[in-house]
Amino acid sequence: ALLVVIPRGWPGRYAALLSVAALLLYSPKPTDKGCVQLHVLDVGQGLATVLETHGSTLLFDTGASFRGGGSVGERTVVPFLRSKRIRQIDWLLVSHADIDHSGGVRAIVDYADVSTLLVGEALTDAGLASLRCRAGQSWTVDQIHFQVLHPDTDPVWQGNDSSCVLLVEVGQYGLLLTGDIEADAERAIIATNDLSQVEIVVIPHHGSATSSGVPFVNAVSPNIAIVSAGYGNRWGFPKAAVVARWQAIGATVLNTATAGAVSVRLCSDSGIHALRTDRHERRRFWRN
Repeated sequence: ALLVVIPRGWPGRYAALLSVAALLLYSPKPTDKGCVQLHVLDVGQGLATVLETHGSTLLFDTGASFRGGGSVGERTVVPFLRSKRIRQIDWLLVSHADIDHSGGVRAIVDYADVSTLLVGEALTDAGLASLRCRAGQSWTVDQIHFQVLHPDTDPVWQGNDSSCVLLVEVGQYGLLLTGDIEADAERAIIATNDLSQVEIVVIPHHGSATSSGVPFVNAVSPNIAIVSAGYGNRWGFPKAAVVARWQAIGATVLNTATAGAVSVRLCSDSGIHALRTDRHERRRFWRN
């Protein structure tokens, strides 16, 4: 900026063009092979989670839309993707149809090239052909294995309990995304799956008292448990008893309402790395 505004004739003034070129050509370093980078974005009361491998991107939920127009997808998720130079989303998973999880779908589809859309419940305005999440669906990319654990084809799964649940296996370590499942779905999942390898979990249903039952918490027993919730939300999420339950098994509990966006890397050879919270990394006096 200084080079641009100095008077003509000063030496080096046109070097500003090189600086602008450097900014425009910048490309973030891709995630290391054998690792997955998790970003739980700060979207208020809702959920939007980005997973990056070395060569692919998965978006799990898209945040809310607003009655007056616009959406978290447009205002938060798309700017984040743009900052990462991400225009290709290989998998877009929308856990279920609740507006705080699905409200940004249209903005995402309009912005990025989405290869596969998986949904827990039918969406009315996705603008893209979709497949239903079903237990047993799996794929592997960049040495990272993705597996849908829930729901199965039983019609009993409706509403919150119809949420897609995704297990990401990185070598001997795991990462679990849970949507808004409640106690019945939790029991069904732990009855048919071994979750002892999970190191990181996004806590079900924003820390609701109807989720995070004792059997589920004990079966997962992660090192890091992340809540996506809005500051001062009217439901009081996460409930204090739920936070205490996860802490009791040794998990570090992080809440986007107070920590901001949470980013962490999970690697096959060394586990958890580079845990970052936005409000710690970018402290401002007005956030205190």
